[in-house]
Amino acid sequence: MSNIIMPALSPKKIVKERKLLKGAKRVILFSGDKGGCGKSTACAAFMEYCRKLGIKVLLLETDKTVTDLGPPYEALAIPVKYLNMRKEAAYDAIANILQTNEYDVVVINGTASLNETMNVHGWILREACAETQYALDVFWLLNTQGLGVELLVDFWELFPEAALNVICNLKYAEDEDKTQFEVYLASNARKRIEEQGHTLWLPVGAMPVMNAYVDDKVAFGVQAEAGKFLSQRLKAKDWLRQTDEMFSRVYR
Repeated sequence: MSNIIMPALSPKKIVKERKLLKGAKRVILFSGDKGGCGKSTACAAFMEYCRKLGIKVLLLETDKTVTDLGPPYEALAIPVKYLNMRKEAAYDAIANILQTNEYDVVVINGTASLNETMNVHGWILREACAETQYALDVFWLLNTQGLGVELLVDFWELFPEAALNVICNLKYAEDEDKTQFEVYLASNARKRIEEQGHTLWLPVGAMPVMNAYVDDKVAFGVQAEAGKFLSQRLKAKDWLRQTDEMFSRVYR
């Protein structure tokens, strides 16, 4: 694995042109390799961002053991397919989906330990994107530990043409203290990310809102619009406002 530590970087403003999302051909992969780092939560926030922009999206749920994301969006008549991304057949299915050119954006909610199978079958996804002219954008979720950074470096070697953004999940930082992501912030990986992408910060959501998403399978946007309690609606709206601002740094 690559050496990820370097002297702390002086903070500076990174200004980049926002990418077109509507009408573009993009595969958006949410990964991070480790389970529980916030992939599904960030992916759900992105689905709400796409809904507001009127993007024609296909959602791919790729972890057979955890399917929190699919049902709330199936209820909104958004197409969802369930694949097991630990198997070669899932990569074949994704390639064939891209060939149809039916969707502006294909969103992949990546499974845990994704690097293991990407090492074997990831070339199919890489070549399928090239053949169908879909750009591959990756949002890599991090907690405060260093392993996720090492895995990010390894993943990027498999997909050198991908545009990578890191999302640091503030749920894992005490008092939402960003300096607790010191391993990433002081790494060569951060420098490389910010040369072509962004370091983003996933805000902490209110537990009643998060629990309703999982337990009642109610999408965050539905909670914001028609939650049972006013407090639930207000907190869902506030969290989505923050996540919209996060994704709007990357897309328009």
